[in-house]
Amino acid sequence: MEIKAGNYDKALEYYQEGIKKEDDTAMQDLLKGEIVALEYTGDFSSAKEKMTEYLAKYPTDQAALREQTFLQTR
Repeated sequence: MEIKAGNYDKALEYYQEGIKKEDDTAMQDLLKGEIVALEYTGDFSSAKEKMTEYLAKYPTDQAALREQTFLQTR
């Protein structure tokens, strides 16, 4: 909701709080959300780093593979 409202820093904060809880059932979505929030804040360097970590855990995520291509151009 925060991303849709344009509150990218707040969204990033919420995703990072969720990740700290280490809930495996939601982790993939939380990690993806964190990457998106980082992109919206303009922190492409951190987004690239997080994407590399994400793809190490979820290598078959086709949408993430496409997003990684985008991030490599930033």
